[in-house]
Amino acid sequence: MLLKIINNERQSLGVLLGAWLVGQFISFIHFGVSTPVDSGFYMNSADLIHEGVWPRGQDFMYVAYILLLALLRFLGADLTNVIFIQVLASALAVYSIYGIVKHISSDNLAAFMAGLFYVFWFEFHQWNLIVYTDSLFANVAVITVFLLLKSRSKAQYLLVLMLVVFTTLLRPMGAGFLLAILSYLLFTGLAKTAVSRGYKMMLSGLFIVIGLILVNSLLGEVIASFMQSYARAEIIYPGVTLGLTPPEHLYLPAGEWPPLIRLMAVLLGNPLYMLKITLCKGLLFIGHIKPYYSWLHNLFIAGYLLPLYVLAVKGYKHLPKDGFRLFILVFVVFQVLAVSLTSENWDGRFLLPVLPWVFIPAALGLTAWLKNTGKLNLKHQP
Repeated sequence: MLLKIINNERQSLGVLLGAWLVGQFISFIHFGVSTPVDSGFYMNSADLIHEGVWPRGQDFMYVAYILLLALLRFLGADLTNVIFIQVLASALAVYSIYGIVKHISSDNLAAFMAGLFYVFWFEFHQWNLIVYTDSLFANVAVITVFLLLKSRSKAQYLLVLMLVVFTTLLRPMGAGFLLAILSYLLFTGLAKTAVSRGYKMMLSGLFIVIGLILVNSLLGEVIASFMQSYARAEIIYPGVTLGLTPPEHLYLPAGEWPPLIRLMAVLLGNPLYMLKITLCKGLLFIGHIKPYYSWLHNLFIAGYLLPLYVLAVKGYKHLPKDGFRLFILVFVVFQVLAVSLTSENWDGRFLLPVLPWVFIPAALGLTAWLKNTGKLNLKHQP
């Protein structure tokens, strides 16, 4: 019976969306709609737009979310109605993650498992109900990539372009999404074009330069806070050091240097300290385990995520050797490096956008393992 459901796309999606609905309902009953401290910033910025004051500087990095809230205000809706949009995007993300895996592998079981991994990570349901950018960013990124893979007409590509711009401007980490999308397009374009290897290397080099310029521009608004974080050995924001202390003579570069040069200088000027603090933040980010979580909470996290990471590493080789594989690599590496070089947030929400791109190769890895070990006897039915 279960195998019959898995082999039927409509029934599989019905099960996934039903499970998603149950998870979302439980989350709503338990947590309700929430507007923590940063919600006030988004809401105030949206109100200021109606007074003719537009986001600038670091605030501009969230301009898409602020404009969305401003639109709701213009329509006379309460700003917490953005929750409905976030919940709807989450449901579409379930459909999209299933569709992505089905598109790249034609494997019903892998597509079903990827959707199931998403649905069973309960934090997605919780963050859908919080007026923050994280849920919408994570889910619209998945939706955008699915539409990009399926697009064939100019109108469809125009919709994808609009979603890419929207997602990029939702939050600072949108820069990583833009770089990943550009990597996909560059790889796909070069693969379809009969040009010399030198020309391909030149275009790749130009892409790297553009990426560095983008990162340097992004750092311009936050580099000062980076330096403060290094000076106090902050591992988890706000102010959690986990007993780590900065060296007595910490080298911090001159403030007038370009942001990217300042970052490289502090890395090279304090190699052992920066290696230690960066690895610590990176492992905490990926592991998601926190010293202030309950032992049961940490046990669930470890039992759920760690096996999926192993499966994802094994499943990455089963991804098609095209731009999509490069997209996942660039997006995940950017997010991990960004947190490792700054601070992990106390609530762990920065991991949310990374997980769908872990679940996809993990689903392929699990399916391949089941087939290779003879534990799966599932007839393929496209």
